[in-house]
Amino acid sequence: MNTQGELLYTGKTKQVFTTENPELVVIHYKDDALAYNGIKRAQITNKGAINNKISANIFQRLESLGFNTHFVKLLSDREQLCKRKEHIIKLEFIVRNIAAGSMAKRLGLKVGTKLSTPIFEICYKNDDLNDPLINEHHAVALGLSTYEELAEIYVIVHRLNIELQKIFNLSLI
Repeated sequence: MNTQGELLYTGKTKQVFTTENPELVVIHYKDDALAYNGIKRAQITNKGAINNKISANIFQRLESLGFNTHFVKLLSDREQLCKRKEHIIKLEFIVRNIAAGSMAKRLGLKVGTKLSTPIFEICYKNDDLNDPLINEHHAVALGLSTYEELAEIYVIVHRLNIELQKIFNLSLI
């Protein structure tokens, strides 16, 4: 039995709890909907349950393709059991195949414009700084990664992008 224990972390859309197994955690998906890095907030009924099911499905499909994820199994409509990771990379990797969101605004592109090549962006996961966009040199200088780690991550992220397009049946590749 992997029941929810002590609250470890509360994020914008999830909560992470301990279990009796120190190598596992329970992730609880909330109904919070956020935009603009949490500035705009709303509650959407059953959003957490939907996000839990969608993410579990994606993780299972990625595992079947040889990707190593943290997912173990679904526990309930809103909770999943996951491997606990002690070393969290405080970087968020974003792949854009279509101009949207902050990139479209920043570069004056029409939302929905198909890009000629995938764009890889990195954000420094720091709520106090509103998760700023950074480059590889920032990541290394801040001690968040090495150039070797970044090269390995880019290979994985590129492959993920291709496989996720297939999963979602997108004709971008």
